[in-house]
Amino acid sequence: MPLDSVSGAAPTAPVPMVEDRIIVMCSASNLWRSLIVAPLLPRWSPIVCGEPTGSGGPARPGVCRSWRVVLGRRNGRVAGRCVAAVADTRLVYLAEPEAGPLARFLTGLAFSFELEESQQRETVLWLRTYYPTGGAVDRLLRTPAVRRQFGALRMAMLRNVKRLAERAAASSMPVQGAWDVGAVVPPVMLLMRER
Repeated sequence: MPLDSVSGAAPTAPVPMVEDRIIVMCSASNLWRSLIVAPLLPRWSPIVCGEPTGSGGPARPGVCRSWRVVLGRRNGRVAGRCVAAVADTRLVYLAEPEAGPLARFLTGLAFSFELEESQQRETVLWLRTYYPTGGAVDRLLRTPAVRRQFGALRMAMLRNVKRLAERAAASSMPVQGAWDVGAVVPPVMLLMRER
């Protein structure tokens, strides 16, 4: 697992990993702000419900937050401990479920968001999920139907982060000219404006 081995919580041996990516039309710094602000988490994660509890402020190594998680018919509280946070580059969380129905599935699960900025103000956002070999998640992911559901969940998270980050970036851009941001502009006017 390519986590920071200095933290003590990260395994040093490689573990199975699943990864997905999406291209976000904003800078890495705008995308980073959408990832590290805790109240936004329930807006982009389909399995997280309610506001997080725990230490406040943005994500940084050592910060631990607890969320109510609903996964199918199972629900419970999961503590997410930030293991690594490299500004505009990488954010890694280790899931530490409380005792209950989710503990068997989520013990040892870690996930990371990695950002790669390109020249056109696009950022490639990678979601990498690490899970222990021989654990419940490893056994479940051998089933094609569960693998598809897990992939759909990860892509939903990425699409929601993309939507939030792009909206935040668009609202922070200065408006040029006398155009109202919410105004309906006839296509002819748009052609005249480009000249």
